[in-house]
This record gives sequence, structure tokens and C-alpha cells, in this order.
Amino acid sequence: MYTKRNQDLDVSQTKGKEATMISANYRTTNSISRMATKAVAPALALVLVLAGCGTSSPGTSDKSQPSPTSTSLVVVAGNTMGSVPADASLFEDVIADAVQTGGTIDVIVADGSPQSALGGPQRNVGSTAANEERRNKENAVITQQVVGAVQAARPDDAEADVLSAISLARRELVQDNAERKVVAVSASGLSTCGLLDFTKEGMLMADPNEVADYYANKGELPDLSGVDLVMYGIGDTCEPQESLSPASINNLRTMWGALLEACGATVTISDAAPSGVIEDELPNVTPVPVPSTDLFEAGQDLPDSVELTEAVVGFLPDTADYREPAQAMAVLKSVADQLKRSPNTTVRVVGSAASLPSDREWALRLSTERADAVATTLTADCGVNSKRVTSLGIGDAEAEGVTRVNDLDQDGVQIPELAVLNRKVTLFFK
Repeated sequence: MYTKRNQDLDVSQTKGKEATMISANYRTTNSISRMATKAVAPALALVLVLAGCGTSSPGTSDKSQPSPTSTSLVVVAGNTMGSVPADASLFEDVIADAVQTGGTIDVIVADGSPQSALGGPQRNVGSTAANEERRNKENAVITQQVVGAVQAARPDDAEADVLSAISLARRELVQDNAERKVVAVSASGLSTCGLLDFTKEGMLMADPNEVADYYANKGELPDLSGVDLVMYGIGDTCEPQESLSPASINNLRTMWGALLEACGATVTISDAAPSGVIEDELPNVTPVPVPSTDLFEAGQDLPDSVELTEAVVGFLPDTADYREPAQAMAVLKSVADQLKRSPNTTVRVVGSAASLPSDREWALRLSTERADAVATTLTADCGVNSKRVTSLGIGDAEAEGVTRVNDLDQDGVQIPELAVLNRKVTLFFK
């Protein structure tokens, strides 16, 4: 199971002048020797000069000290429109480990066509100076240069595809001999193309385990085994991407955890958050639609009906228990307030379910229980007279006024991002 934790890293606040030397638009060759001769990336060229300052391998000059665990790192940087900029200071300790152990380092930008910002993985990065003090100083400089490279990397293409970027990172690392292979992701996680496309209606609020199982069973998930994956900033956005609700952020993080675990990775979702905005002009990224929990327009009369989707009043899988009780209560209180201002209005609560041809009786029972839960909240908790509220469930059947989408694929299997659109409670006012 993936883990979710707060990061409390010992991050150096000293930023050497070298860290400011990274060019925002550099590209390097995949050859270390050729890269050292090119002037397109002054800071990384300095890395390579420092890496050749001695004859011994990093960390091996003092035979009395145990050898540190060799580490290689590929950073997946969002840095795309609508995503908070990647913040390498959040995982600077891992960068330092890779530099000190002479590991591999790369930076991949998670745009619509992910590629290395360094021209390919840079192997054996780190000072080889025989003198320990000098080696440590040079490695500290190199570490800050990598931090700068992460923050300076920019997308070349429109849209965002975080999963493809992670897959590319794993392919680079699997060729490496390091004992510890780490992929550090600093991005919003709101992919807008590829397999996990959150611009598709319903994807943002789809059941995470259903999404992981569906694409795993179809054989469409990449192999991410053998890497430790740490994600930062999932759900953190900036303009023009609309901010996500707490429920949406929680579902997004849970979905990434479930999906990556299904890919075979060891996953940690960190609460440590990057911040800031990128002032540069960036390739376009389609904003992900964020469902609103505001059901009524101010000053307007009650509409004929409103839909309580999973994003508005969601339920735990296969239960009539609210996923986010506080949010559900707030939404239903707003409904009750409208009803109290219209004392002659009644409400009919209709629950519906995703298509389940194999057990339609179960779908009917679950949708009924969910409709009853909403009706009970309106009456028992929000003070609406019970004589004004009726409820029923329709399962996966058609009913007048209840919109449905075809949520089954050609094999009759529920498509998660469409199935969730049919899991809802519709309120009809009369």
C-alpha cells in the first residue's frame, strides 16, 4: 500500500551563485564528454568539470568509512501551465545522496510529450576529488546546480502527461546499477492527456481503485517496478487552473497512489507543498473542469432539479456513508435553507447507480439506501419537515429527469470515469 506522509527535510538554505547559472532553455547532449565542451548549460558544464577533479570514485577515498547506499534520481518536474512550479528543495537530500554516491541524475518535464531537460540521464555525476573536504564542497555546488536545473526546466509541448513522464523516468533508472532508484515528482498531478486524462468528464471524481483495476486488467499500465516514487504538490495548482476542493485533492492523491501501486512502484504521497508561480510564457495546458458544490445561484428561485454528483455529495464505495461528511452536510444544509424559504415546495430524492447488469438488484438496493441517507439528512439533521421529502432508488434503470451515460465498454465492464457519472442523487422540486 502506498504511504502518505509529511516531509520534514533538512534543507540547506544556502544557494550558491552557481545555482543561478542555469539557462531556462538549455538542452545538452547525452554524452558527458561532449556536454562538457558545449556552452549551452554553464552550470551543468561546471558539474562535469568538477566531476573530473580527481582519480578516485566519489565516496571511496576513505576506506575506513562504510560506503553510502548508491542512489540514482530522476526528477519529474511539472513546471507546466496551471501547475505550481517544481521545488527541488523538498527533496534536496535525495539529490545530495545521488551526487555524493556518483549516481545518475536526470530532469524530465511532464509536458504533453515528456523528455529529458538535460538531453538524457547524466551518469556518474559528482566530484571525484581525492581530498574529502574539497569533494564535499564541490558536491554541495553540484547539488545546488541540480536544484536550479529542476526549477529552470521548462516544457516544450502543450498539455501535461505526468504518468508518461514517470514511465520514462523508470526506463532510465532500470538501466542503472544504483542500489536505490528514486523518482521524485513535483507536479500538480492533473494530467491533461495520455492514459490518466483528467479533462475527461468524471475522471477527477472516479473511484481510485476502480481506475487502477480497470486499466491494469486492460494491460495498459506501465511497469514501474523497482523504483521508489515520491510525489510532491499533488493537487496544488495556480492560474489558469481552478483550485481543487479538499475532496477533489484527496481523491486525486488517492488515485495516484492506487494507480502507481498497481504499476508496481513503491509510492509515497507527501504533504510537503511547493509554492510560487512561473512568470514565463508556457505552452497551453487545458484546464481541468472542477465540479462546483454551489447548487443554487444567489437570488434565484428553486430550479426543477439539481444533481448531487459524487463530487458534491459522494459516498464511500458500496455504502450509503458519506465520503466527506462535512461537505455533504454543508451542501444539504444549503438545500434545506432553500426549502425553508419556499415552504410550499416538496422534494423528491432519487438515487441512481452505475450500470451493473450482473446484479441489478444490488444496484437498486444501494441507490435506495443512498437516496434514503440524503432524505434523512435533510429531515433529521437539517430540519426539513419529513412530510415534504420522499425518496426512492432506481438502480441502473432509466427514469424521467435522471440523466445517464453509457458507462460500459465493449466487454460490458464499467468504465470508471463514466460509471461515477451515474452514481448520484437527483433532487426534484415541486
